[in-house]
Amino acid sequence: MKTSNVTTFLYKFIFPFLFLLLFSVYLLTDPGIIKLTGILKVLFNISLFVIIYVVVLHPLVLLKKLAIIENNKIEISNYFKRITVDKTEIESVKNYSFSIIYCMKLKNKTSFGKRIYFTPFYSDILKNLIAMGLVT
Repeated sequence: MKTSNVTTFLYKFIFPFLFLLLFSVYLLTDPGIIKLTGILKVLFNISLFVIIYVVVLHPLVLLKKLAIIENNKIEISNYFKRITVDKTEIESVKNYSFSIIYCMKLKNKTSFGKRIYFTPFYSDILKNLIAMGLVT
């Protein structure tokens, strides 16, 4: 079985946890880097969190682990649930520029949706998807 990289677990669980931990420490210790008080400080911290969540954390939480289990089958997992998708169900696989995240678009909706996000680095999964003629 050829799987997507082991860093998927780090990106999906460890990095978001560390971010939330560090952001909480930042809020509790109040280093005073930014000279804001009252409601402006609260709005700044909320805005900072939302921007970082939308840009960094949300894409990481969406990551799935992929495994090629047979020549024509790909197993997709979010570490709690697994589904199997046939190669013919894959419409395309694309990388977004300046990103470590790839998007696999499926022809039909699954329990994970029509778009599956994964990180193929440090694994053979991307080579196998290219060999299947799925990566554009």
